[in-house]
Amino acid sequence: MIRRIVSSAHRIRASPPRRWRSSTTCPSDVGVAFDIDGVLIKGKAALPQAIRSLRRLDELKVPYICLTNGGGMTEEAKAAELSSLLKTRIAPDQIVLAHTPMADLAQTYAEKQVLIIGRDSCRDAAAAYGLHRTVLAEEVLSWRKDIWAFRTPKPSVKLPSNIDLDNEPISAVMMFHDSQDWGRDIQIVTDLLTSNNGLLGTKSPTKEVNIPIYYSAADFLYSSSYPKLRFGQGAFHLALNAVYKELAATQGFRTTFPVTLYGKPETITYKFADRVLLQRRAILYPGLRDKAGVAGRKIYMVGDNPASDIEGANRYGWFSVLTRTGVYSGGPHSATAAVGDVEEAVDFIMNHSGVETLLK
Repeated sequence: MIRRIVSSAHRIRASPPRRWRSSTTCPSDVGVAFDIDGVLIKGKAALPQAIRSLRRLDELKVPYICLTNGGGMTEEAKAAELSSLLKTRIAPDQIVLAHTPMADLAQTYAEKQVLIIGRDSCRDAAAAYGLHRTVLAEEVLSWRKDIWAFRTPKPSVKLPSNIDLDNEPISAVMMFHDSQDWGRDIQIVTDLLTSNNGLLGTKSPTKEVNIPIYYSAADFLYSSSYPKLRFGQGAFHLALNAVYKELAATQGFRTTFPVTLYGKPETITYKFADRVLLQRRAILYPGLRDKAGVAGRKIYMVGDNPASDIEGANRYGWFSVLTRTGVYSGGPHSATAAVGDVEEAVDFIMNHSGVETLLK
């Protein structure tokens, strides 16, 4: 594969005003999925290039979505947050959070007790998906404060009224967002994995493990406003595995447990995102809703992480554009193109797809 590098010398700026002519490629047959952290925003601030780039795609009516391994809130809340930061209206149906594809799990767990790992707002997202009986780790601690002796929950934290940990099992663990307390959460999850069918405080008589864990993302590192990369859910996953394997080896439990991964680079997430892009296409071009030619679309993933954004796009058959504003700073890569920032990424997409040519 030939790696194309777009030099910063070819970056197109917002002024002077642009004049465009359309090529034979229809914008409706192009789709773009943007990672958020390290591509559109840095910490809590939008990159100026991102504001210009999204406005450009809006003007051209190119379907695009935001596809992130972040989450911990509803798609509506994330859309409102991004709209404010990017000074561009982002609709909730343009947001695919790490846990958005997990909505399908409600078909199995709607009325079952489920442990949610992540911040408090994760429950709002879970409820929006149809998961009605969720319990947070801090609420478990309020039930039995001796389950983790190094943290005291606030007096206001109580078990939800529809949760009964004394008599009913927890059927699954779903990690919607980064752990707020690794020690507490690893302790509670390992207690569940070694329990009798998910009933906390018990021990499995068969040493088998049948409590599934669903991770919304597996990024080991992510980019933030801090000058060094930060640990993501993937790091928690490694820590939990190491602790559980040591425990299993000493107590005779089965050394593996059922795990399902979502988020980038997992194919299940890219398949879901492709469906969302098609829905966005139908909104922008309602006359094409039932027309053929969808298979001929050119879809691009713009991301800063070679191990998630780029790997997932390549695996699913999308074009991939790697930026240097986040995790990646240089070196070997497998992307279709490596560029400086999101504005250069959109320049590349416009040229590569043939949607437009700049008139000088």
